[in-house]
Amino acid sequence: MPLAPRLRVGDCVVDVARREVSRPGTVGATRITVKALQVLLMLAEDAGRVVSREHLLDTVWAGTLPTLDVVTQAIATLRRAFADHAHAPTCIETIPKSGYVLLAGVEWLPETPALVSSTPAPRVPASMPGRHPGRWRWLAALLGFATLGVADSASAGSAAPGTVAAGVATDGRSDPAPCAGVDRCCA
Repeated sequence: MPLAPRLRVGDCVVDVARREVSRPGTVGATRITVKALQVLLMLAEDAGRVVSREHLLDTVWAGTLPTLDVVTQAIATLRRAFADHAHAPTCIETIPKSGYVLLAGVEWLPETPALVSSTPAPRVPASMPGRHPGRWRWLAALLGFATLGVADSASAGSAAPGTVAAGVATDGRSDPAPCAGVDRCCA
């Protein structure tokens, strides 16, 4: 059970409810799996001490029949989120034949007033993956111009035979002088 909504692990901040790890110098946060978060919380409870693979399996995956690889996958997820490396660990160290130890300092952070809001933020629908809203605007503009072109040619067809409407002669040829027959050209 988390002691606070946020946890500092080394230089990183973990938002427990959102399952997000924020690293300094990066834009956005990395979302981790529920099981990876539970492994992290167990390692944080025993920070600096070795937590056995069996203890992690018995606690995090209680009541299931996990493979031995699930702990390795959860640790790999945490290492990616914290930008840690197995060969030169600064956050999580593997102790061969024993388990894992959290090397980084751990601190539970109190909820800050900036994170507390009396009014919820408006929900913005997430764009669908692979969709670009700019393309739809472009398509709408193109259809609008096409519609205007159809309307212009329709109005040209309704003019009296031999007259000029919107610079197009009714016989389908382009009029070389759209202002012909007018005292003053409006150009």
